[in-house]
Amino acid sequence: MATTVFTPSAPIKVRGKTYSELTFSRHAGIADLQTYSRYRDPKKRACAVLGSLAGVSGSVVEALSDADFVRLERETRHLFAAE
Repeated sequence: MATTVFTPSAPIKVRGKTYSELTFSRHAGIADLQTYSRYRDPKKRACAVLGSLAGVSGSVVEALSDADFVRLERETRHLFAAE
């Protein structure tokens, strides 16, 4: 699988750390579905799974602007498709 690198319109700052990009190098798997099932709120679910796929906390994804979040979902859809 090719790596997907997402660059937000502005760096994301969470808990004293700055993220200028998020790197996705794997497809969603069973562990991600388990992460997804821990949350009721749809956006929190998506943030948790996308964070897991990028190797960061879901709070990093939550810190994205709404426009960046929509773009991230669009750019990572292929990670949820069957290979």
